[in-house]
Amino acid sequence: MNKLLKFIILLTLLPCGLLAQQPLNLDFERKSVEGAKRPWGWSSLTWGSHFEMDSTTVKTGNYSLHSKCRDQESPCNNQSLAYSFEVYELTGKEITISGFVKTKKAVASTGISVRYTLLTKETEEFSFGELHSRKLSGTFNWQKVTITLKVPESVTQFSLNLHQDGLGEVWYDDFTLSIENKTVKQLNAAEAFSNKNIDWLSNHVHSFNSPLPAIGTNPIPSKDLSFFKDAVGDSKIVGLGESTHGTSEFFSLKHKLLQYAVTELGFRVFVLEDHFMAGEDINAFVTNGTGTLREAIKGIFATWNTAEVHKMIQWIRNYNQAHADDLIYFVGVDIQEVTRPIDSLLYFIKRQDSLYFEKTELELKELREVGARHYMIQDTLVRMSWIDKSESIYTTLLANKEKWLQTATSNAEKTQIEYGVQYANIVQQYFKEIYSFGSALYRDEAMAENISWYFEKIHPNKKMIVWAHDSHVSRGDHDGIFTNLNNGVTMGSFLSKKYKNNYKSFGLATYQGNYLAFKTYAYQVQIQAPLFPSPVGSLEEALHQIAQEKKCENLYLSLPRSIDWLNKPLPLRFANHVSIDYGYWGRLVVPCQFDGLFFIDNTTSAKNNSR
Repeated sequence: MNKLLKFIILLTLLPCGLLAQQPLNLDFERKSVEGAKRPWGWSSLTWGSHFEMDSTTVKTGNYSLHSKCRDQESPCNNQSLAYSFEVYELTGKEITISGFVKTKKAVASTGISVRYTLLTKETEEFSFGELHSRKLSGTFNWQKVTITLKVPESVTQFSLNLHQDGLGEVWYDDFTLSIENKTVKQLNAAEAFSNKNIDWLSNHVHSFNSPLPAIGTNPIPSKDLSFFKDAVGDSKIVGLGESTHGTSEFFSLKHKLLQYAVTELGFRVFVLEDHFMAGEDINAFVTNGTGTLREAIKGIFATWNTAEVHKMIQWIRNYNQAHADDLIYFVGVDIQEVTRPIDSLLYFIKRQDSLYFEKTELELKELREVGARHYMIQDTLVRMSWIDKSESIYTTLLANKEKWLQTATSNAEKTQIEYGVQYANIVQQYFKEIYSFGSALYRDEAMAENISWYFEKIHPNKKMIVWAHDSHVSRGDHDGIFTNLNNGVTMGSFLSKKYKNNYKSFGLATYQGNYLAFKTYAYQVQIQAPLFPSPVGSLEEALHQIAQEKKCENLYLSLPRSIDWLNKPLPLRFANHVSIDYGYWGRLVVPCQFDGLFFIDNTTSAKNNSR
């Protein structure tokens, strides 16, 4: 690329580059998707905190932030709201954070603090620091609060925190961040890619046509995706991720890749990040035509209840109708449902061993009841008893499985026995997952185990496409656990360790757009949530430059581990099924997560099909 062309491209991209930084919404002027209920970028640190943007009492601008506590009952006490900063420009610098606070009948104290996390690289151990401003109480007009400190070089996380302890009302407004006495309104996330690195990317990406799959009489793409054949090689399990759930182009592209994998590469099992039993319902539809499509998908996650996913399932059904002797199978591997697995387990035990059924029927029904309302029971000893009971049942069935298989009179009966024991496994997996309220990430280990069960027991050696979030399919192969998605505890990491090069993982990324997501974790109404433009220094922003240069929105990049600059921690987007303001807190060694990355420059929301 000659220097003049580079300069022209730089001028073209400059406005986007300036915007692609973390904005500092410290004056509370920018609303989140929740409107005035939460300013953009701010998040609650305590359950039940009540903060809201206020246009009636302000220091400057159109809004302040208002906190009010009406009674002394928990969780009204100790309300706290936080804003996290990118640390790239802060480390080793002296910074000052200041703003204004106004109170009315604040009986305890209010103020601000900064909290930060430090990482000792040699030992991979964390330590924490916190610094408070002066604390205020009573009733007073706007008063300035300030914190000044030198940010340690080893900082990995840094946040400004607003506090109200006890009764009263507090307003916050007009906060600013200064670095070495210079006020800033936005922060870079990382060092920008060099021209040399951009050139390397430009020379190594593959462009491909629209992500739309073949529908009806349209031909299934072959030559257009030949690079995918090279990337997959002889692997038998392929993970297709997505940096966001609810993106139309991601769903369509994965449908297109499934079509190619089936027709050109011989893949015959489709694995979805969804309930085990939901997979059975859809499999009955696509293989046998049981029920209607709408009936088959009624138990799936809301994330997949979209027009794009419906088209993909219907395509599998249509393919199977035309290839009755060479079917595509549909399976779910998730463990977040317990009622239906227990019902199926009860049916199996009653048919297989009536004496054991009499011993376990009541216990399993009790597990079904407590499993459905587990969130109401916090006692860890009680939760551990659920694991013990479900594990004991699974162990008993597992011990009898070989005897049952030897006396089985048909392959169908053998398959029923395999499924019956697996139902017990799903039940004990469920109780292991909820024991830690999901914090132990056991779910990924369980999903990998369930994929292995299908791969080895039900569909031996049939090639499998696995559809899930990037965080689940990622390989997590880097030695530094903090530069892996989910610290390397992922479904893909278990599959990678077990199957080595027989497992391949591909991420899906975008520069900006919208996606279908719940408004909040608590308020589960789906909206078209905006995606923050990828910041300078992220791989997505670099690929955005290439897409603009090549005038092609769709790119694929193989991710070799031999390129030093590509194998350093980089910002990479993480957003799941809930709206997220920013999404770039992770620093990942991307080639240790994925064998390749599909990139679509601008994306749109998937089409909700629940009505």
